Amino acid sequence: MNNELNEFLGSTLTTMLTFPTDVERRRLFTCKKKPMIPTSSFTFLLLLITLLAPPAFSLSVPSTSRYSRPTTAYLDQRPGTSGLRKKTKVWTEDAMFMNNLIQSYLNVLSSRSSPSSKPLSILLASDGRYHSVPSIAQISKVCGANSDIVSTLHVPRNGVQSTPSCSSYIRSPKNDCSAAIILTASHNPGGPEADFGVKFNGCNVVIVDPYEEYVEALEKFFDFKLLKDYASKGNRILFDGMHGAGGPFGKKILGDILGFKEDCFMRCDPREDFGGCHPDPNLTYGKELVERMGLDGKGRKTGKGENFQLGAANDGDGDRNLICGKGVFVTPSDSLAVIADRWEDISSNGALKGVARSMPSSAAVDIVAKKKGVRNFVTPTGWKFFGNLMDSEELGGESFNPFLCGEESFGTGSSHIREKDGLWAVLAWASILAKSPSLTVEDVVNQHWEKYGRHYYARYDYEECGSDGANDMMEHLRGMVGETLSEGGGDYVLKKVESFSYTDPVTEEVTANQGMILSFLVKGSPARAVFRLSGTGSAGATVRMYLEKYDGEYFGGNSQEELKGLGEKAIEIANLEGFTGRKEPTVIT
Repeated sequence: MNNELNEFLGSTLTTMLTFPTDVERRRLFTCKKKPMIPTSSFTFLLLLITLLAPPAFSLSVPSTSRYSRPTTAYLDQRPGTSGLRKKTKVWTEDAMFMNNLIQSYLNVLSSRSSPSSKPLSILLASDGRYHSVPSIAQISKVCGANSDIVSTLHVPRNGVQSTPSCSSYIRSPKNDCSAAIILTASHNPGGPEADFGVKFNGCNVVIVDPYEEYVEALEKFFDFKLLKDYASKGNRILFDGMHGAGGPFGKKILGDILGFKEDCFMRCDPREDFGGCHPDPNLTYGKELVERMGLDGKGRKTGKGENFQLGAANDGDGDRNLICGKGVFVTPSDSLAVIADRWEDISSNGALKGVARSMPSSAAVDIVAKKKGVRNFVTPTGWKFFGNLMDSEELGGESFNPFLCGEESFGTGSSHIREKDGLWAVLAWASILAKSPSLTVEDVVNQHWEKYGRHYYARYDYEECGSDGANDMMEHLRGMVGETLSEGGGDYVLKKVESFSYTDPVTEEVTANQGMILSFLVKGSPARAVFRLSGTGSAGATVRMYLEKYDGEYFGGNSQEELKGLGEKAIEIANLEGFTGRKEPTVIT
């Protein structure tokens, strides 16, 4: 991205310290009616200059004169669980699409502020995907025109910052930052024909160090001395940044600070199209990492692989993680359960007080929480539900911190920040290995299963299905709720169908229709299939089917093979092919 900025500036770099008069400034940075789009490129130039400037560079701009531009509402701007995601062309072919969205965010911020409130400071960052540079410029114009709402934009050098780092930054009191606008579509691919999105967590431009607060948060949580010693003894971690925002953070912390060698890193330079890869850390899209760790696309041993003690990947914006060892893939649900069980090996911040998982995740962590006497919560998919639990004490309730949480879609985190954090999960597993250096990842997982039993688990993703058909399938399943069932003979007996609803114990808010749960008995053992529609796609509907079967005695099977029959039965009951026309999933993990 830095090369693009340099090329754009060209000869204008010589005018970096030449600013317009106060009259010109007022014309560019203010508005009278909303929404407003300044007509000059001065804001864009200032933004590009600051992306290249030293960390101390900042700018103050007065505002009096105002201009407005009429617009109409868009009916397709309802955000999903992680912001608004659309195909890139939606954003590039109609500039007003972005302008309206940002103006809406600012209007909401303004409506929640008292008349005497001072303007806010906002962090503006991206995961580096295609269209980030012009979008940062475009958003800076709208924010600058709303100087009664926004006083300062904080922009990381080159505009790239991982989502966990953004969360850490805005939660640090010393930054006086009220919210964040993050340009990301997370694990979705990037490029002109791919996806783009805007996530809201929550003028003048200030260049900020994206590492400082984040590194401090991790140093407070983990024993960096232990991890440095582990690295110095020749132990190796294979870290795949997938050409996303997490790459530079992985190299900074794992490499520069902890001392893991250069050959431990792959694809850690952010690229607009993520190097042509789909930046979703799973067995399908993390193929090269998985193969180098001695696994195939189904998570089975290949008998090959390189000499790394731990393999890990982050997604496009650095908040998701894949964990594996040589010849073993750790499902997100098992990873969460292992971290809960070995919490004392990871953190010196006190005993674990609360754990939570998303409903589609396996119940592996539930068993650990019960044995340890830790409060356990099952929430809908969406990190905001975990955030409420972390904030319980601040809202006058019980404290659940230190708090651990995770979701089935490769997201893991804790109360160190209020966001899922891919690198945090990597450091958690590195800490487990550093505490018991004689153990491999496979040893750790096998010991866990012997202690608690194994939850075989798999997820089937059917991407870009027709929305009408997907919704009809869910209505079909909802129609089975309350029926007396003993459907299917032999090995697979359907006992119950229910729609998952959640009452937040902190806010008392009720969230209904969060997925359909089909409970089975499989050869006498409990099992289930879960169907839900994902809110993280950019087009159509993504149907996700989650399969889970508990076994307290046999741990040596491959999850996809062990669950194949259950999946076939669930697909038949849901009539998935009939409603969606899809015979095969896009991805199985």
